[in-house]
This record gives sequence, C-alpha cells and structure tokens, in this order.
Amino acid sequence: MQAKALERIGRWRTFSVFVAGVGVLLAWAGFSRDILVLGIFGVVLTTLSFVFALLCTVGMRNGSRNVQKILDAAERE
Repeated sequence: MQAKALERIGRWRTFSVFVAGVGVLLAWAGFSRDILVLGIFGVVLTTLSFVFALLCTVGMRNGSRNVQKILDAAERE
C-alpha cells in the first residue's frame, strides 16, 4: 500500500517538473516578447512547481525510510 503511494508521489513529482519546464518556456516567451504578464506568470508557475517537486522528493525519501523501518520490524518478529 505504501509502495503504491510512493509511486503516485513519484508521478506527481515528474508532472511537477514538467509543469516547471512549461513555466520556464512561458517566462522566456513572455520576457523575450515584452509580455510582462506572461513572463511573471511563467516565473511564478516555475517557482511553485519546483517547490512542489521538492516537497514530493522529501515525501518520497521519508516514505522510503518508513517502508524500510516497517520491513525491518517485520523481519525481527
């Protein structure tokens, strides 16, 4: 059950990195064509997506540690 949750978090992280890439493209397009609103939106989108990806990474790391602890406890019994 937790392994499936970790897979799901991994997919969310991948999606978040993809959205961050789209944000970089929007920011570049906006600032290169002097469309300030599009550039700012791209920067905000990129920032939020990277923060979300970082949170997913921390969650995956902590979840993996938790699964390992559960497996170690099950082996001891």
